[in-house]
Amino acid sequence: MSLRSRIIDGARKHIVETTAGLSVVNPLFAANELFVVGMTDEKSIDSRLGITGWSYLGLNWLFVKGRDLSKRSLGITQKSSEFIQGAHDFVYGGLFSVPVAYGLYRFWAGETNPETLKWAVASSAVYGTVVGLISGYAIDVGNDLMGLGDCQRKTYPGFVKRQTSGVKRAIAGVLVAGSVGLMGLMYAGVDNPQQLQEQTTSPITERAIPTQDQYKSLEVELRKD
Repeated sequence: MSLRSRIIDGARKHIVETTAGLSVVNPLFAANELFVVGMTDEKSIDSRLGITGWSYLGLNWLFVKGRDLSKRSLGITQKSSEFIQGAHDFVYGGLFSVPVAYGLYRFWAGETNPETLKWAVASSAVYGTVVGLISGYAIDVGNDLMGLGDCQRKTYPGFVKRQTSGVKRAIAGVLVAGSVGLMGLMYAGVDNPQQLQEQTTSPITERAIPTQDQYKSLEVELRKD
């Protein structure tokens, strides 16, 4: 295989694995940011955009390569028991999430509140264990659905594995679309008081925009004068 072919195949595999992982990571972490940490909509969206961008730029490549290296060093394969594979991804996901979460929330999303930052990193580590467990599985399945690998995990449904490549790609598309749609519903449905408060501030004057009651009070004062 030529160098050009290896680069193209590697890039395709990276995109597939990153998309599969993000389809699990983003909805779960968005829920954590909005409903557990109490982060504003704006900062949560910034963090999701940040993790998505950095994942495609190489962060997920580090996650996958680290996971593969860890599994090889421990002698774990896709034919190992689901308990062993799951336990590995559970621990690996939590450990990987700590430095990533701190860098993401502190330097990318711009969160400076120590209490919020502490809870964001701590809860991300807890979520990271669950995400590591699920995203590891999603990456293995994603490679199979897109024809880049053969998923040999025992819990992978046989009726999906036997489908044609076209049907598998359609299933992958539906899963990704469902992930994006779920996030959209969360951001549209959440009533975040911090975000509502931020929206009452003019970005130009940085002064609170008067409410209707304030306008009425001002009108009364002017009439008195």
